Amino acid sequence: MPGSAIGSITDRFRTSFEGNPVIAFETTIVHLPETTSTNDEARRMAEAGAAEGTVIRADHQTSGRGRYGREWFASPGQNVLLSIILRPELPADRLGLVTLAGAVAVANTIQDLTGLHASIKWPNDVLVHDRKVSGMLLESTQYAGEETAQGFVIVGIGVNVNQQDFPPDLAARSTSLMLEIGRRVSCDEFVNRLMTHFARHYLSVNEDDGSMLRAAFVKRMTGLGEPITLYFHGGWPPVVGRMEGLSSDGGLELELNDGRRHTFHAGEVTSDAGQNTDRTS
Repeated sequence: MPGSAIGSITDRFRTSFEGNPVIAFETTIVHLPETTSTNDEARRMAEAGAAEGTVIRADHQTSGRGRYGREWFASPGQNVLLSIILRPELPADRLGLVTLAGAVAVANTIQDLTGLHASIKWPNDVLVHDRKVSGMLLESTQYAGEETAQGFVIVGIGVNVNQQDFPPDLAARSTSLMLEIGRRVSCDEFVNRLMTHFARHYLSVNEDDGSMLRAAFVKRMTGLGEPITLYFHGGWPPVVGRMEGLSSDGGLELELNDGRRHTFHAGEVTSDAGQNTDRTS
């Protein structure tokens, strides 16, 4: 479906780290009234050569999806649904930091616009009052640790902004900004503020070892120092341990019940016992 570019906000993202200038992160937002999935549309555009920073935004998705292929529930025209095309100069084992940047950016934007404190459930669910308000889906081409012209990463972000009703299977664990503060929030303003925060954290990963981003994530991270059960995607028995923090590549560090420490990554485990449910929001 054809879209229209509604903004280029390059100058907002020109910044510096430790006194060194950073090349601006140029963003062009393509706004669609409807699409099957913003991630699918972003993939098509990336394969056709779309530049890093191209953002596909839709008012409605007919086949939106979250992690594990679950249907993403969102009422038309009420929420932020977008995907960002990235071409990071990062080795494959550090791509997990990109999703951390998305989660921190969403949480910061929520606080900016509503005053609500948003926490983050590793790896990328954003919560308000222990209910999910945002989730992310990262998809990428194969990375061999070197920059290639064909390599790209897509970060899909969904935020429940003005959603007023959720189906029964989601109502107990989902919320929206409008339900929390009792008034509508501008989706346009949310997107612009979100991209400002995202660009700053994304660019910082290329300037240091990701320490600034990890520190921002840990400040909002739920469950630190507490027991957690992780479930393997392949059906292996779950593991139980205590959350100790993040590894340098964004993995979750656990102290296991036998005293050993181990790092787990989002591609192999989840902390969501309901990972096999049909939909999310």
